[in-house]
Amino acid sequence: MSDGSRNSFSPSLQASVKKAEILEHREKGFSLTGLQAVKLREYNALHDPNMRHFFEGKHNQYLLYRTGQIDSNGRVIDLDRNKSKLAILEREFKEAEKIEEKRQREEQEMRVSFFACIHYDIPIADHLSQCDCSIECSGSASMRWRPCASRRSCRS
Repeated sequence: MSDGSRNSFSPSLQASVKKAEILEHREKGFSLTGLQAVKLREYNALHDPNMRHFFEGKHNQYLLYRTGQIDSNGRVIDLDRNKSKLAILEREFKEAEKIEEKRQREEQEMRVSFFACIHYDIPIADHLSQCDCSIECSGSASMRWRPCASRRSCRS
């Protein structure tokens, strides 16, 4: 093969050498130092057109609707845009829980006071005349008992 031609390599060897040079050039351009500065886009499967077929199933639609990720028409709800609405709802739920706990505590105190009167054989009419307790009637057959401000007078 030394007949004066410039390259004495076979064509397949030349192709592999050229490919190796290209790969080496690409490898030199690859750097891991700047990856922390580059922020990748957040992936949301609900917006992925390739996942659309999966999310169109009735069961998945029901689950997504129940968790508040889509509306009744099947449109995706953007949680980032509705953060303030969600915060208001969460605050209202917390307030409702506090009110319910307070109501249950008052009801428990009412029962304790009422049964203390029964336990000590104090007639309710006498009890009401001795202290500032009141029975409220809300128009229904059930009455609500309010314990005294001074609990000692109810229990003694």
